[in-house]
Amino acid sequence: MIVRAVVVVVVLLFSIRGVAQQQIDTVSVDQTESSVFKFTDISIVETFKTGIDVVTSPFQKWDNTKIYNTILLFGSASFSYFFIDEICKDFIDDNISESGKRFGKTVSEFGNPVFVGSTVLGLGAAGLISKNSQLSRTTYLSAHSFIISMTLCYVTKHLSGRLRPDYSTNNDMWYGPNWQENHKRSFYSGHTTALFSVATVFALEYKDVSWVPPVLYLFAGSISVSRIIAGDHWMSDVVFAAGISHLVARKVVNRYHKSEGKYTVVPFFSNKEMGLIVKF
Repeated sequence: MIVRAVVVVVVLLFSIRGVAQQQIDTVSVDQTESSVFKFTDISIVETFKTGIDVVTSPFQKWDNTKIYNTILLFGSASFSYFFIDEICKDFIDDNISESGKRFGKTVSEFGNPVFVGSTVLGLGAAGLISKNSQLSRTTYLSAHSFIISMTLCYVTKHLSGRLRPDYSTNNDMWYGPNWQENHKRSFYSGHTTALFSVATVFALEYKDVSWVPPVLYLFAGSISVSRIIAGDHWMSDVVFAAGISHLVARKVVNRYHKSEGKYTVVPFFSNKEMGLIVKF
């Protein structure tokens, strides 16, 4: 499921770039000056570079912000792991009916990585069609954040082999590397990762619109909680997933805005054609 979702977003990156390359010699740059936006991270190569930057971040210079974020991430996840996981599961088992759990599982599909990836693809198309350069830029940054976050999640899930709560009353069941049994892929939540990797980017890029960040985080948080109610994840799975994907998204956005950029990408639109012009 995670692999299919990543493929969907990779298709977004390559398809738009392909259109740009095919049309670059046929459209006047003067027609699109108002739509110019700097975009250095358009290729999958840059996604890989950003991913390496994220993975090696612990070995880079530490400042107060990084220390604070690390303590907050691992502190909250550890607190959930040692003190909240089993209490939360017992509460759900005692107070949530089977129909309630099924409802939670249904609602949680809004966080399905394939659904989130497809949404990013749709928003990317909408940005081009509506000639909205901010939406286009935000969608591309979301795609990079999504790919990096889901890759980290996919690897961790299969290496940790944590048993899901609907298969155990003990939150301390870890079986190590596992590539076949889905019920041993609890840590950490892929749905939560997908949601926060995209929601965070949009919240940062649209922070001037007062209602956007709280609505996005409320939506992502609510769907993530539904994963706990459905019995698919321990609370610590969700807490860690939300934290790590939020930090990855911030890294992607900050890296983009700090970059001077070696070239500019200009979206162009005509009656029958759309694409991007690369200006060196």
